[in-house]
Amino acid sequence: MGDTEDLTDLVTGWYTVFITDCGVGEDQQTTIGWYWVEPERRGRGKTTLGDANLAAYPNPFSETTTIEFSLVEDGMTNVSIYAIDGQKVAEIFNDVAKANETYQMSFEAANLPSGIYFIDLKSENGETKHQKLILTK
Repeated sequence: MGDTEDLTDLVTGWYTVFITDCGVGEDQQTTIGWYWVEPERRGRGKTTLGDANLAAYPNPFSETTTIEFSLVEDGMTNVSIYAIDGQKVAEIFNDVAKANETYQMSFEAANLPSGIYFIDLKSENGETKHQKLILTK
């Protein structure tokens, strides 16, 4: 049985979450995760990327992966890669994307250490979509 806590009124963005079990001393284990808090959307003009596609293959990957996305609406789009600590490691697309067109980019990670990374897709209207990447060497 453990304690849980609900947090409210968090600012939009990435949060690092630490979960520690009830063990004592050397038996205690901590798991680290990452959680995204979406921006609140209300009112007219509300749009969604629910139909947008974002994928990476292969994933996990060892040096190079292909990142693919498509949108349901035209607009300025940014696709960037972030390390688990929230630091941007690459910007792979920053241009106008056409609706229903598939975009493919190669992401070379030979200079990065093994670990978990995140693809962050942001459209002109502020909506976002995320995909986890696992780099193994």
